[in-house]
Amino acid sequence: MSEQQLSQNTDQSDRLSKLDQEYYLPTYKRLPLAFASGKGCKLWDVDGNEYLDALAGIAVTSLGHTHTGIAATITEQAARLLHVSNFFVTEPQVKLARRLAESSGLDHVFLSNSGTESFEGAVKLARKYAYEHNRGGGIISMHNSFHGRTMAAVASSAPEKQEGFGPMPEGFVQVPFNDIDALKKIISDDIAAIVLEPVQGEGGIHVAQREYLHKVRELCDANNIILIFDEIQCGMGRTGQLFAKEHFDVQPDIITLAKALGNGIPIGAIISNKKISDAINYGDHGTTFGGNPLASAVALTVLDEMQKPGFLKNVIMKGELLKARLKDMQKEFGEIREVRGLGLMLGIELDFEAKPLVMTMLENGVVANATAGNVLRLVPPLIISEDEIEKLIEVIKLSITEIINKS
Repeated sequence: MSEQQLSQNTDQSDRLSKLDQEYYLPTYKRLPLAFASGKGCKLWDVDGNEYLDALAGIAVTSLGHTHTGIAATITEQAARLLHVSNFFVTEPQVKLARRLAESSGLDHVFLSNSGTESFEGAVKLARKYAYEHNRGGGIISMHNSFHGRTMAAVASSAPEKQEGFGPMPEGFVQVPFNDIDALKKIISDDIAAIVLEPVQGEGGIHVAQREYLHKVRELCDANNIILIFDEIQCGMGRTGQLFAKEHFDVQPDIITLAKALGNGIPIGAIISNKKISDAINYGDHGTTFGGNPLASAVALTVLDEMQKPGFLKNVIMKGELLKARLKDMQKEFGEIREVRGLGLMLGIELDFEAKPLVMTMLENGVVANATAGNVLRLVPPLIISEDEIEKLIEVIKLSITEIINKS
């Protein structure tokens, strides 16, 4: 498919695009493409063109599109019970809470509808704990972090995400990532929590240093500060472990999850230890839809698949293969500055803006994403095959070559 063909929408795509522009709040700069269906790691647009998905809905459809087990769970649960509110107990929610607590080594779970909701809830829990222990409510986050689009999440994220939405909520401050000295300088009794992503996603796929995370844990323990790991993007098998924390052997007080937990069905989670739950009273937090029977049943199916023997080992193997092939490519193209990441959460830092590369890859039949300006983000479904990895490599090579030839 040529660039000209991509830019010239079909009648159907044009109709959908015009309706979108007329009725949808203009928060997205949509790519000129409408998808109609998917299967595994493949997507098809409204004209029947096939694409390899190396984005997975931004690390969401980790088990691939139209997974038969998830489709069956949705059908069965929808025919049984969708919603009763959290005034009552449902079996899928109880089972999911137990599964997440036991799998994480933490104690209690709160289920939400999204990642940003999970983050907001985590901030509330940390501040309530701090209040009970006569500490302030300050939250320290990291430069280049991203925690969502609601107000506390925006206040904790990169400054460019905050422009035009002030005044920001008070009590949020940022320090450089992987810099323990910068963190120590602002520790005081006014700090309730430190929040970080073990692998930064939107910030350009930056991996935390193992020694740094251990020192952060020690700093929190010494000052009775809550440590929050945002695993919304890097959790749920993305790095080759169910939780990214497992790579570093560091246990946070709170983990936030979403994205791949539902493989496309909206769900988020806050997992916390007992000292957090001991500070929480009835009515301190809540949700109407969070942890409904449908979302919880789907999340259980996702966990069933990811915790099958060999699944996560295979993610590590595929991640190592893709990373090795990308590093080989780096030797061929001086325009590639660095290849980094864990598992199947990889970033290619370029010496040019990544968006033109993303568009060229799309023209060549691969869906990917640009982040942090000059980083190509690759977060394909965790079920990607070796043949699909080779196709991905071929398309990246071809697309970089085409961009070089145009310049």
